[in-house]
Amino acid sequence: MKLHDRHACEGTEPVIYIGHREYCRPDGTRYVSRKWYAEWCYQAKHRQMALGTANKQVALRKAQEICAHIRSGHGAPKVFKLTPQKLRDDYLELKRNENRAPKTLEKYEFGLKDWADWCASKHRNSAVAYAETDFWDYPQAHDKTRHGRKGAL
Repeated sequence: MKLHDRHACEGTEPVIYIGHREYCRPDGTRYVSRKWYAEWCYQAKHRQMALGTANKQVALRKAQEICAHIRSGHGAPKVFKLTPQKLRDDYLELKRNENRAPKTLEKYEFGLKDWADWCASKHRNSAVAYAETDFWDYPQAHDKTRHGRKGAL
């Protein structure tokens, strides 16, 4: 969205810009709206909102309210839940559909079952939140394997 007379609101994090939106009429002429709009980028997503006012002071106040709303956590995305067991089952199903060799599937099943059991014993209930420290804490990461894994990273 292109804003005309664009201003950054002071004291907002993420930075919220307000301005007037430009429109294109059916005959091709451009015009600028009287009302103020806000735009910002939060967690790599661009967002915008009509502020519903033609008064700049009210628009600045509404931009501050948007910022407070984001800071309170209401602007956070929904959490995607994926358990290690579900990830294991889905991955094995994918490999079965790719017609992998039976011995290869057996190795996948053994390794992934061991990994999912380890995650359950360590209360790692989300595969989405699986971090690098979890990768290195996994007991199958022996010195030889760690050396090999460091090369892959």
